[in-house]
Amino acid sequence: MHLNSLPIGVFDSGVGGLTVLKQLKKILPNESFIYVGDLARLPYGKKSNEAILEYTKNACNFLISEGVKCIVIACNTAASISLHFFESQKLDIPIIGVVKPGAETAAVSTVNKNVTVLATEATIRSGIYVEQILKIDPLINIQSISCPLLVSLAEEGWANDYITQETIKRYLEPVLSSKINSKTPDCILLGCTHFPILLEDFHTILPSSMKIVCSAESTAQSVKSILKKMNLQSSETKNVPSNRFIVTDNEIRFSKIAKIFINKTIKSHDIKRIKLGT
Repeated sequence: MHLNSLPIGVFDSGVGGLTVLKQLKKILPNESFIYVGDLARLPYGKKSNEAILEYTKNACNFLISEGVKCIVIACNTAASISLHFFESQKLDIPIIGVVKPGAETAAVSTVNKNVTVLATEATIRSGIYVEQILKIDPLINIQSISCPLLVSLAEEGWANDYITQETIKRYLEPVLSSKINSKTPDCILLGCTHFPILLEDFHTILPSSMKIVCSAESTAQSVKSILKKMNLQSSETKNVPSNRFIVTDNEIRFSKIAKIFINKTIKSHDIKRIKLGT
């Protein structure tokens, strides 16, 4: 099989990466995908860095064995912990995490050089978004806020909901009520792939002048650019793109949440269960 015809692998700790898959399918309609969700070991956000790296390597090794042409680490937590490891490896295929594209978009989107990053505990703890944004522009001031409850609210499908909006208000109180260097941040980076589900809630709470950056959109554009540069884009319009869904536990829950995240029903019997690692 020609390399161009091979599928793209997408890995997430659970279901959040479906927002990345949705954007990938939107801008790369001719591509096939293999999605792996490690539901048996979520949430990654409260795991140790060593465990997160091991789980991520397990998933990437599996996708490589399935014959993918590139891998998208669609989990901010996994991408933040594994970024430097995969950069140090000489791999035959590109591995793209959601961190760099999101950081790059945020860095060029802020006008007053004040950015707030919303993410999970592990992503914030890693400091990777701060590192990547400052690498692009060392003059940017950055606030980082851990927002674990928003993950649960997204998975419950509580978008456009009063409770969700009140939760966002509570988390963003430091942003909305205070200023950094006399300036209110003008850019919010959604550093968790669950958060785009709540995008309308963020727009309701935040002033219209504040830019909201979704790492899912930025990552999809980055993948398209890399595939084009490496001449790996699928040109087989006559072939119907396929999508495979693989989880490590709870196919029924995955099917339920997928309906919320990508507005499409994936029947549980169409989802394969595997075991990753030892």
